[in-house]
Amino acid sequence: MVASIVFLREHSCVDYHAFRQFLLSSVTISMIESIALLDRNGCFVWVDEHAPWGFCRDLIMGTPAWKWVSSDNVEAVKTAYSRCLILNEPQQFQAEVSIDGRSVDMQVWLRSTEIDQAKIIATSTRLPTRVKTLTESEREILKHLGEGMSPKRIAEVLDLSRATVDTHRRNIMQKLRIDDAHTLQAFAVRKMKLW
Repeated sequence: MVASIVFLREHSCVDYHAFRQFLLSSVTISMIESIALLDRNGCFVWVDEHAPWGFCRDLIMGTPAWKWVSSDNVEAVKTAYSRCLILNEPQQFQAEVSIDGRSVDMQVWLRSTEIDQAKIIATSTRLPTRVKTLTESEREILKHLGEGMSPKRIAEVLDLSRATVDTHRRNIMQKLRIDDAHTLQAFAVRKMKLW
């Protein structure tokens, strides 16, 4: 993020399109879809036009980020923001964002900056809605598949029978509409970048 701070400081009138391209080329998370800048109070000071809420940027500018997340996510988002701002610790979380009647599940990463007007850079990506239908056990198994574990190894690690793991894998494939184990493995590996 130091490079992005230098980029902004070198451009007195920031071309945010260029800034977005710069950030996307320099950020290590390859699945970023949108970027926002937040001030010390957690309010949006700039929103990427590619953000899922880009259609109503005027509505959210100057409002705190947690105003737009579902009520059960508000405290988690506030905590992540505070930890990032005060302790300078990068944070990530999942939240349901709802703006103007549209609801999107997001994976969000927060990083602090030294920019006076924008203390936090928030990058995010949409999560497939089908993933939301997975149970906690199914998500855990999907995560282990993404780490490259075999079903046999997952059964050992989670202290489950191999049959139980196979049943969960079948349920995951059905819910995600995935036809074969290789496609499931590839999906799980891509998903690992978000977890």
